[in-house]
Amino acid sequence: MKYRNLIEHNQCILCNSNTNIEVDHIDSDHSNSVPSNLQALCKNCHILKTEFDRKKLGLYFSSIIFNVKKDTKLQEKFQNRSFRIRMEDLKTILSNSEIKKINNTFRIKDNIYKKNEDFFKEFYYNYGQYAWDENICAIKMFPQSDYNKLSENFAVLYDLLSKNNKSAYFESIKSDLIFENKLRFTFNTFLDKARFKHNFYDSDNNKNLLREIINVAYGNDYKVEISSPRLTLKLYF
Repeated sequence: MKYRNLIEHNQCILCNSNTNIEVDHIDSDHSNSVPSNLQALCKNCHILKTEFDRKKLGLYFSSIIFNVKKDTKLQEKFQNRSFRIRMEDLKTILSNSEIKKINNTFRIKDNIYKKNEDFFKEFYYNYGQYAWDENICAIKMFPQSDYNKLSENFAVLYDLLSKNNKSAYFESIKSDLIFENKLRFTFNTFLDKARFKHNFYDSDNNKNLLREIINVAYGNDYKVEISSPRLTLKLYF
């Protein structure tokens, strides 16, 4: 299993456990071992994810991870447990409001995929070299620990960029905000913002790719504005 060495796998992305860590194929296709299709899961969470995969609900599992990263109380329900959670246990472990949030995340992402099926089929073929299957689609989660100011749309954006090795320039974004028909990405540091500008705004090919992905992930051809804690730079694509 050489693919285990392609990503860091010291901690489970769902429960934060650092024991019995395994490397999971996000789309459940074991022949697709590119880094953008791999994530670290502990043995128990891996078994839970396999249950979702068998029901063609990999995207729903990604929606659970997304909300666990946003909600400390929800995160605690998956951490420090001595038992294995199964799909059927979620309704008793999670509150109605928590399940509602996960369902809403799933619907947002699922609608993006259904509205843009032709785009995803072509994109996956060109960059992933494997077939698009809306029934097993799941998302490569970005490595930030603080998801509070990042949207479901950004999760789709990051997943698409990871498939053509452009996601590294987005890993330090701490928020995405839509206002007045503009989309603002705020970076943690000025240096990260400068790297983004060099690799996307100063390259016509990358700029056009990003515009297309933003249109799909956010449902609109927004003007893009990038900022860091000390400076806002207006880059209107």
